[in-house]
Amino acid sequence: MQATNFVESYMNACNQRNPVAVVDHLQAHGTYFDIPENTIYSHNELIVSMRNFFVKYRNMRWRLIGDILIGQNTVAYQYQMRPTNKKTSGELIDGTEFITLHGETATTITKP
Repeated sequence: MQATNFVESYMNACNQRNPVAVVDHLQAHGTYFDIPENTIYSHNELIVSMRNFFVKYRNMRWRLIGDILIGQNTVAYQYQMRPTNKKTSGELIDGTEFITLHGETATTITKP
């Protein structure tokens, strides 16, 4: 899978609020590093965390900001979470993720 396709697929899974589809982008023995939360999640732990996240942010939608930066087996991109429609109140949340790919899945995803 191309890096840009990976990011698009990952963000689509987020917008579908499907924790399993999101986490299936990570290898079974992959790791998700959430630096602001000072937490490291395994594949299965991330599913539980994403379920809780989607409940908390049920009225939010993800969109890409700027370009997807691609290196050798690495991807970086910025995103913004925003309310699903203009009538829904909510804060804008900006984020960045760094991904190390191996084939079509990620070995690590880091949220700084």
